[in-house]
Amino acid sequence: MIEKIYIPTFRRVDNQTALSKIPSIHKDKVILVIQEQEKHLFKYDVEYLIVDNDIGLTKTRELIYRHAGKKRYGMIDDDIVWFRRNSRYYNQPPNMEKSKRECNEKDWDEMLEKIDNLMNEKKVISVGHKEAGFPPSSINKNSFITGAFWIDGEKLSEIIDDVDWNEFYTCQDIAFNFEVLLRGYTTRKLGEFCMAHKYNVNASGGCSSYRTQKMRDDVVQQLLKKWKPLGIVNHIDDIKRSSDSYWKWSKKEEKKTGFKPLGLHFNFQKAYKIGQINNETN
Repeated sequence: MIEKIYIPTFRRVDNQTALSKIPSIHKDKVILVIQEQEKHLFKYDVEYLIVDNDIGLTKTRELIYRHAGKKRYGMIDDDIVWFRRNSRYYNQPPNMEKSKRECNEKDWDEMLEKIDNLMNEKKVISVGHKEAGFPPSSINKNSFITGAFWIDGEKLSEIIDDVDWNEFYTCQDIAFNFEVLLRGYTTRKLGEFCMAHKYNVNASGGCSSYRTQKMRDDVVQQLLKKWKPLGIVNHIDDIKRSSDSYWKWSKKEEKKTGFKPLGLHFNFQKAYKIGQINNETN
């Protein structure tokens, strides 16, 4: 079962969107992960994990992995909103009038049960959610998980000391996906239970408090150096010529977020295949 839900948060004391969307019956699972410098500001009736000041999200996530141990748990950005899509998209009778709705208590119960059942499958180490703005889909295998990670701590404990979790100061989501897939694990991404996440990319607080364009540029080079030789990270133009629509999106994204897009292509399916080959040869 899913025992804990960790929500790392920074400089958003009065803007706890994800926490507010979790039903009361599941609030006892929540652990807010906050820095020492802010602990006097938080008054929510939940459990807390206090970490050192200004350690960044990368180190914070490693501390979450180790604190959770072998439990099954969630590691959730503090601005996530969860939705459930109409069951008519999944060959079932409609269960709502609209195409989707925010998850209610019953939806949450079913969502956590589905996640737990997926983790019962061999080598499924993490489960995530499709973005709510994308077309309806079912369950994707080994596609990019970001924003909300449900993690099988028992499986992660098998490799936790083999990974340098602090290697990348940004792009932690990308690194997590590659590290687990290349080690022979598999992931799932839910379409019926989806999330809104991208809506808040330019909000104050959180990672925007310390991330810079130089950090992102440096991490782009790190990602290429580490994983381009495997063919799983490449410049977009090395894969295909960028279309006019890509450059229009790129300019729009930069204006919205204040950062240039990474300009990289990630092949998570290939990373999974490499992981399976490595498993067979070891």
